Amino acid sequence: MALACVMTLLSVLAPSVIQQVLDNVFTKGIGDGTLLIKGIFLIAGIFFFERIIELLSDSHQQQARTTCDLSLATRSSRQTTPFTNQFL
Repeated sequence: MALACVMTLLSVLAPSVIQQVLDNVFTKGIGDGTLLIKGIFLIAGIFFFERIIELLSDSHQQQARTTCDLSLATRSSRQTTPFTNQFL
């Protein structure tokens, strides 16, 4: 749940940061380009971090599905196992 919240926050944050960077570039001018370069790295960092969170979320979901599948397989194998010593 926390990963989903972080992903949502980053998804909302990325366009806001892009807008701020572009607004600063257009109002203050490109100058020596440091503002633009810093903005590009900041935006790239947000998208990179968002992708890492997405991969962690997918990994967590896959692990949960595997655990659930193993649990179901164990239960079903117990139900289909014949009782060999039922008359003892």
